[in-house]
Amino acid sequence: MYMKQLLILLIFLFSFGNLVAQNELDRISIYYGFDVVNAFKGGKTFEDGRQRNPRALDLRFGATATYSWWNFGLFGEVFPEIDYWGAGLQVGPHFIFEEALGKANIMFLPEFELTYVNRNSLPDEVIPKYVTVGDYVNYGFSLKTRVENIWEKFPMYVELQGVVTFRYDIKQIWGRKALPSGVFPALWDQRSIFLNFGYYLN
Repeated sequence: MYMKQLLILLIFLFSFGNLVAQNELDRISIYYGFDVVNAFKGGKTFEDGRQRNPRALDLRFGATATYSWWNFGLFGEVFPEIDYWGAGLQVGPHFIFEEALGKANIMFLPEFELTYVNRNSLPDEVIPKYVTVGDYVNYGFSLKTRVENIWEKFPMYVELQGVVTFRYDIKQIWGRKALPSGVFPALWDQRSIFLNFGYYLN
């Protein structure tokens, strides 16, 4: 079922590992962040007035590496409020505008994401009886707007990351009716905005 997704995952892992082994990476960074919508507003509100989840922290953390004009990333996500955790890979180009904001640089990073999701910790009462819960692979896209070189002696950055994801796990567990209507209902089900804080290691 997941052969194509797993093949892409393996290719990304091999490429990332090969670059690290050859020590040809330009920049390596680590970061952590949170979903600002879930933190201050909560989850999506359905037509009957129910809210998917109250205000809660949805956390992301990861590492990124830059090679030439490509960006590679590994990340994890933990959302205790809905018993969700996942881990994934990101890859895409980056575009940098030096000293676009005073002495600070602005970088745009459009990326493709693959995410492994575990749903085994969901309470039995929220899962339809005919469903066997397991592991899923979702895919999506993100756009990061990063501001770096804010302080010359402290190599940190701040970025805003918008994410849209094809939620295969939601479709399989709760069916298409759990997804919003529209031209691309599954793709647009998961819309997140993360505020990330990062630190360059080299």
